[in-house]
Amino acid sequence: CFSQQSGIFASVIARTDGEPMAVSRAVQQAIWTVDPDQPMWKVRSSETLVSGSIQTQRFVMLLMSFAAALALLLAGLGTYSVLSYTVQRRAREVGVRMALGATQAAIARLMLGHTAVLTALGVVLGLAGALAMTRLITAQLYEVSPRDPLTLLITASTLVVVALTAAWLPMRRATRVDPIVTLRAD
Repeated sequence: CFSQQSGIFASVIARTDGEPMAVSRAVQQAIWTVDPDQPMWKVRSSETLVSGSIQTQRFVMLLMSFAAALALLLAGLGTYSVLSYTVQRRAREVGVRMALGATQAAIARLMLGHTAVLTALGVVLGLAGALAMTRLITAQLYEVSPRDPLTLLITASTLVVVALTAAWLPMRRATRVDPIVTLRAD
């Protein structure tokens, strides 16, 4: 309404049944029949206006998505590295246990059980931290709750799978080596 925002520029909004830009010439001609000196510029569809108005938010969302994916990757790599190193450091213990008659299944239960406890502790602390920080990201989310259970479940599950894989691979290597070779290495 011109009375609400008086200025030197005015806007016209036209509702169409078909393609909005297809009727732009007809609207322009109708305005020029009333005032032929009226300038017409920035003829755009409402989709273009809306898209332009949320362009900054889309860019911020893209950057946050990239940062979240990078954080998940780094968390996975860090978890893998630490657990892999921990299991490799226990190679001598695995050799001793195997020399004393432990089976591969018993060693797998021991290593994966220890990893599962550490992983569960990490997931619980991570979820608590994520839930505590929800107020900081609420303004950046659109149609997603900061406490979205599916997102939290997928993230936690991914890290659990990475952690168990990180323990499984070096544990498999350690149990396949002859216990005598492992014990002589030290």
